[in-house]
Amino acid sequence: MPLKFLISEMHLYNRVNKEELTKRIMAELFQRKTISFYRYIYPEKPAGIKG
Repeated sequence: MPLKFLISEMHLYNRVNKEELTKRIMAELFQRKTISFYRYIYPEKPAGIKG
């Protein structure tokens, strides 16, 4: 399946406004916890990256 087709089928915009989403989150009966995952890479030639 071509990538162009996949992108055209995706909804790349907010379907609900910020105020409505804030109301929904505030009405939830549980607490959320945000976690992040990082993967650090070490380039072989870092001088080639800098301008």
